[in-house]
Amino acid sequence: MATRSVAVARAAPTFRERTQWGMAFERFRAHRPAVVGIAVLSALALLCAAAPLVSPYDPEKTALLLIYEPPSPAHPFGTDGIGRDLATRILYGGRVSLSIGLLAVAVAVSLGTLVGVIAGFYGRWVDSVLMRFVDMMYSFPRLFLLILFGVIFKGMTLPVIVTVLGLLSWNASSSKPRGASAPPTAASSSGTSSRTRSRRSSSPRPSASPPRSSPRAPCPSSASASSHRHRAGATC
Repeated sequence: MATRSVAVARAAPTFRERTQWGMAFERFRAHRPAVVGIAVLSALALLCAAAPLVSPYDPEKTALLLIYEPPSPAHPFGTDGIGRDLATRILYGGRVSLSIGLLAVAVAVSLGTLVGVIAGFYGRWVDSVLMRFVDMMYSFPRLFLLILFGVIFKGMTLPVIVTVLGLLSWNASSSKPRGASAPPTAASSSGTSSRTRSRRSSSPRPSASPPRSSPRAPCPSSASASSHRHRAGATC
């Protein structure tokens, strides 16, 4: 009985384009300590944000009858010298720390991106002046300026801390926007760098003419030709 073969058309493979964010997420997902760290930080941030819902205590309310209580189900971290719940105070303190960190990073990234884009776009003397200013900002001590501004503004308030930290941390975030906004040069537009061109120009070029072969010694014509062949291995 004859069998009939049926040709099945295979579907063309589809290729999905990988973006920068997708590749970064894949590398982050493959790094297990980073995944665990971001999970712990996210849980702590959520607990701090929901501190009024998590803890029933007031962080500033005192209870003189509960001084230096040990850890218990009612007070997981115990109480301090005036009866305040330590776990509640840690959660509310975490809210302040997260607010300072997020606002200071927002100020630093915004200012650094602005300075880097201006320096890379205009170049020349503008780039030189701004980059020397960035180098000068690296030499300022943060702790000394925090104390100085605290004395000037009569206390370390939240806006003072955010402003000082943001103004002293923007220089590290100005290098990448500066390189990305710089106009392309002639070497980069043609696809080769100046180092590659100089390497090509300094490397010796191969000669077009074939190598010359050394002349062969004449074969002896005397009667000792046979013995000379056996001794030297020459072929005429």
